[in-house]
Amino acid sequence: MRLVLSGGWLGREGIYEAKIKRVRFLHSHEELSGSSSGFVVLSYALSSQTLRVPVKASGLPAVIYLELEGFYPLSREPEQVRLTKASSSFSPEGYMHAVRRTKDFIADGVVYQLNLTCRFDFLLEGSPLDLFLQYYRNQPVPY
Repeated sequence: MRLVLSGGWLGREGIYEAKIKRVRFLHSHEELSGSSSGFVVLSYALSSQTLRVPVKASGLPAVIYLELEGFYPLSREPEQVRLTKASSSFSPEGYMHAVRRTKDFIADGVVYQLNLTCRFDFLLEGSPLDLFLQYYRNQPVPY
């Protein structure tokens, strides 16, 4: 397993790879107490513990904690990748219909804002890491 991240997390430029010492699956954020520096993934299911909001149970861990031993610059030139559109949650006509309905809802005072989204699925030829590296190279951000 590898953790690749932007140097902005470290106050540095570039792409880094973290050396993972250990992975822990926890039931609560309270189990993080006393942990050394690491990378944490918090599940939405924690809302039931932190905000007292009822959330449907999941078989996934509430917290994934990666204990890290260091960061190293990732010096790798990305290989070519290709994305091919596989599907969309809207046809062009269906999307235009949804836009018209949204405008009607706003005009009727039902809502004042509506975020219309469309899901696109793509087939990836190549490595997900190479896709990320190409994206980062073409869209550098400090975080």
